[in-house]
Amino acid sequence: MKILEINAVSGYGSTGVIVRDIKRLCDEKGFSCEIVYSLKNEYQNSGNGYPIGFWLTNKIHAALSRIGGKQGYFSFLSTNKLIRFLENTLPDIIHLHNLHSNYVNVPKLLKYIAEKKIPTIITMHDCWWFTGGCYHYAKTNCKKWKTQCKNCPQRFTGTPAYIYDACAKIYQDKKELLNSIPNLTLIGVSDWMSDQVRQSCLKDRPISTIHNGIDLDVFRPVSSDWRSRLGLENKFVILGPYSKWSQKENTETLNYFLSHMPQNAVLVLYGYRFTQRKINSSRVVLVPYINDRYELAGLYTMADVFVNCTREDSFCTINLEAQACGTRVVTYDSTGCSETVDDQISKAVSTGDYQKLFMEVFSNVVTNIEALRSFTEKSFDYKKNYQQYICLYEQIT
Repeated sequence: MKILEINAVSGYGSTGVIVRDIKRLCDEKGFSCEIVYSLKNEYQNSGNGYPIGFWLTNKIHAALSRIGGKQGYFSFLSTNKLIRFLENTLPDIIHLHNLHSNYVNVPKLLKYIAEKKIPTIITMHDCWWFTGGCYHYAKTNCKKWKTQCKNCPQRFTGTPAYIYDACAKIYQDKKELLNSIPNLTLIGVSDWMSDQVRQSCLKDRPISTIHNGIDLDVFRPVSSDWRSRLGLENKFVILGPYSKWSQKENTETLNYFLSHMPQNAVLVLYGYRFTQRKINSSRVVLVPYINDRYELAGLYTMADVFVNCTREDSFCTINLEAQACGTRVVTYDSTGCSETVDDQISKAVSTGDYQKLFMEVFSNVVTNIEALRSFTEKSFDYKKNYQQYICLYEQIT
């Protein structure tokens, strides 16, 4: 059986790790699996993937998409190259992931798939597949995607539409193109995501949930020198992702924590890039972006609690990674995040209730490393979860 996965990246980042892990299981099963991707990474060097696009064409695509927010409507030459590759490869199944990264012409690709009647799976890592262009809509509480996108409230965010708002056209195109594929199966990465799809223009297509998983051989309690490296001996360490804590919507959350934390507490935010706005506070320690997952496991293990003030996440595997390393998690419950905590040791609180978030962080909860580890092993081992994709490949062919 020949499987072709298409994703913006391969081998790194959340979706890139997922497609790589699915490929590993395909290889073990004896299936032929190739990954088509846009950005240069490990697969480009090892020969295990098929890169399309070029940095210049990606830049042109990005610039053109900002006229009317039409992400995925350009890159004609790259898409022609991809279609020639499909003609030569003749895959039994095409598995689509994230196509909104300036590297493929989505209408052209979907028309080809429909014409050739190739069985297709789409993993919904975000809401882009059934909206007029936005990746998420929870912050604005927009419901237009259920019937017809128009007058987008997020026109100037995400992929901005600076000249005119084309979200109505984009919505109609997706609705018609996706529903024209005879054999299309949709996968939500969380129960929340699957429920959203069932309310969308794709509600009549088969939809089920396959939770994202993590590598439990990597993310586990490990010895770490992070405390000594950061000068945090005898400190109560609150660890969190910089990308979430630095959001404008979380200004009140950040300020409340900094003004109410005990003297021995410190907020460690990882994933900071030097091009981003810096949070200047003696109570905050910034850690640059970490590529090494084993280093990240040590950082998780070092922390007393992992706090994720996310407002929009389809699932949020970083919550699972922290718990797999024996660190309890307190998170906002937005979108699919409530599915990532055990609700015994780790907790999800109402999104935006920063006082409740703070109370749970400093509650007298005894961290049970074995219980947290058991929670992740039971439901979120990537080998078990992604085996469902292998079964699905066999079913739909």
